[in-house]
Amino acid sequence: MIVHFKPEGVDKEFKVDWKQVEKVVKEKFPGLKLVYSRADPQEGDLAFSQLRLKQDLIDELTSNKLTIQEKPFSFKVTEGDDLKDFWQKQGGHYQFCIQNRLRFAKKQIKQREMNERKENVKRAKNSYEIAGQFYLDINKVKSKSRAILNICKDGEKITGHDSDFLKELLDLHDKKD
Repeated sequence: MIVHFKPEGVDKEFKVDWKQVEKVVKEKFPGLKLVYSRADPQEGDLAFSQLRLKQDLIDELTSNKLTIQEKPFSFKVTEGDDLKDFWQKQGGHYQFCIQNRLRFAKKQIKQREMNERKENVKRAKNSYEIAGQFYLDINKVKSKSRAILNICKDGEKITGHDSDFLKELLDLHDKKD
């Protein structure tokens, strides 16, 4: 999402310091992921990641003015022809600046997917399904059976899910007969 910023009530001598703009926006809105900033002498643009974008923070940014370099700055979401102009003027620079971030993000996504696949394989090998409930390892099964034994009094009839669990557990035992 591209947001245009502009200082108000400044003369031609005033020069926007994009690093200051970036710093203040990051401090005031830590929930927004700023991925790009660029400024001409009198105005500039910020780009925020659309991933988990918090629209309420964007609305707050665009509805209020921030004081930067002792001047009030206004912010506006770039849309329509202004957005086309941005991509025409800054598109190449934007792509150049964020290509490493995109590469890193893709690498993280790929790594996360590999870890999930490994975890699913590991879970499939070590998990147990007893009475419609999945237990990740044998210790969870043991813990559940001990909990049932500790809750119930001697001679008390076990009912419901606990009964189903124990019946199926006994069916799995080597000496069930």
